[in-house]
Amino acid sequence: MAEIVLTPAIGDAWLAERRPVYLIHGEDGLAISEAVQSAATRWVRPEDADFDLDELDAEVVSVGDILGSLSREPMLGDVRLVIVRSSEVFRRRERNRDAEALAAGIGRVRRRSTLVLVKRAEDPGGRKAATVLTPKLDAAVREHGTMVRCPALDASAMAEWAARYVSQSGKRIGPDAVRRLTAQGGEDRTSFRLELNKLISFVGARDEIRLSDVEATLTHDPEDVMFRLVDAVTARRAGEALTLLRAAARYESKAQTLAGRFLSLLSRQLRFVYQARELTTLGLNAGNPRSLPAQIAADLPSDGSITSMAWKARAYARDAGQWCREDLVRALGAIMDCDAANKGDESGSEDALGNLEVLIVRLCDPSAR
Repeated sequence: MAEIVLTPAIGDAWLAERRPVYLIHGEDGLAISEAVQSAATRWVRPEDADFDLDELDAEVVSVGDILGSLSREPMLGDVRLVIVRSSEVFRRRERNRDAEALAAGIGRVRRRSTLVLVKRAEDPGGRKAATVLTPKLDAAVREHGTMVRCPALDASAMAEWAARYVSQSGKRIGPDAVRRLTAQGGEDRTSFRLELNKLISFVGARDEIRLSDVEATLTHDPEDVMFRLVDAVTARRAGEALTLLRAAARYESKAQTLAGRFLSLLSRQLRFVYQARELTTLGLNAGNPRSLPAQIAADLPSDGSITSMAWKARAYARDAGQWCREDLVRALGAIMDCDAANKGDESGSEDALGNLEVLIVRLCDPSAR
């Protein structure tokens, strides 16, 4: 089976017959995580994992490392499993040769080895690319293994999943409560699950989760919304960012004030992402800036160095994979243009919130100019 669409109803049936390679991708981040865990549990015993399971990050390892890991025989069990996360980096132009080398290597995967390529969850509202990684990599996976797509659940499927999840704790949730949760941005099941866990704890011994419980526990912190908004833009999740922008506007009635704070925070964060991208290009671990060579650290900006945000550096390094240098430069220029338009530049609109919406679409969609 060259390609399957993974839904809750399928469960682990796709693991019945082991293939040399899988590419797991889609919009449902929780389903992607669960699929990877299912593969690891299915083929590698916990007591063998230190020897027969290798988890790599394509941001920081070479294709040679990946193929080298696949070339080794399992030591204790029957299967050697190599999981490669951040596989979306092979879409970058500068990683084209790496993608071609990996595509060629897939055809030589040993009989007792399996490669699992994991692409980070995509924005459910974003534009779908014709290829998942690259044409050659996609073709190699389809020829020798299986594409596993994890689509975002629609409202009906999300409600059914929520009911099943809550029932595991001996409780039930009403349809109006589920609708309220999905209205808050329920396409992301990882966040949705956190909200459900919070509700399960909140109702205590009571066996039903009601709409009033949802209203009482939903996060209503303007600062939290603003920072989530900035994170959504730097991760290029347009649908989520636009939803959060509207939520932020409910807390701040003055559009100019909202715009000023958002643009300032976004500009600052994109500069951190820019630094992370440049460090990664140099072959350095941008996710751990405290480990940088002293000279490299000294060359970073004195005001706004990524080393001052070490606690969030891994997120910046991850998001850097979504951007090329030209896009980051263009984005910072677009932010300045938006700010000028909001301050009365004749080339812009007088609608500050509308300007922000246009900016978000431009930044999140690489094809929008």
